[in-house]
Amino acid sequence: MDHAEATARRLAAIKALGVGIAVDNFSTGYSSLAYLHELPVDCLKIDRRFTSAITTSPESKALVGTLVQLGKDLGLKTLAEGVETIGQMDYFRVEHVKEVQGFLFARPLEAEVLEAQLLAPTRPPGEKSAQVG
Repeated sequence: MDHAEATARRLAAIKALGVGIAVDNFSTGYSSLAYLHELPVDCLKIDRRFTSAITTSPESKALVGTLVQLGKDLGLKTLAEGVETIGQMDYFRVEHVKEVQGFLFARPLEAEVLEAQLLAPTRPPGEKSAQVG
């Protein structure tokens, strides 16, 4: 962020193309509240370090709740990283966080494997494939 104005202009041009802008690992490292004011941000990504402890640490739960509310108040999407348990998923469901990612859903995949899974035909549970012949 040494060149915040130039960065903001570039991101605004990218956003004008229809690309969403997310602040990754929000509230850790170099991310700050200033980004939310200076940059054309669409989404806050809550770092997995906070997500991992929401069911065991009242402090983490309070911090995550604050970040979720901040996103709501600013009209931003909020995405929770590192969701690995049903308890964590339930917490975010109650908080109306609609976007989550983590090992509860899938491990990282090679692009070709993901594409094959997305393009594979799906069947309702219990439906058998048609027999030919």
